[in-house]
Amino acid sequence: MKMLRMSTALRRRLASQNAMAINAKGQEVLHGLTVEESRFVVGCSDGDVLDMSDEERDRYAGLILKHERARMRSACVDRGIAKDEERLG
Repeated sequence: MKMLRMSTALRRRLASQNAMAINAKGQEVLHGLTVEESRFVVGCSDGDVLDMSDEERDRYAGLILKHERARMRSACVDRGIAKDEERLG
């Protein structure tokens, strides 16, 4: 398995949130994101948001939303809760 590079503190936080998954290629990713997107988000999460350009902040915010939607879908499926696609995006 190829793991994402991140600080120990961030890895603990993401693990406690069940935010990570393994894709079909055996790569660690954030739920709903590609490897490249996951690396970008992890890099931003381990860095300082104030050091990012407006475009990077916009991309980061969009990817966080994409990730959270996927994470919530996964949590609903894991708990056997019926999905409402309109509500979950």
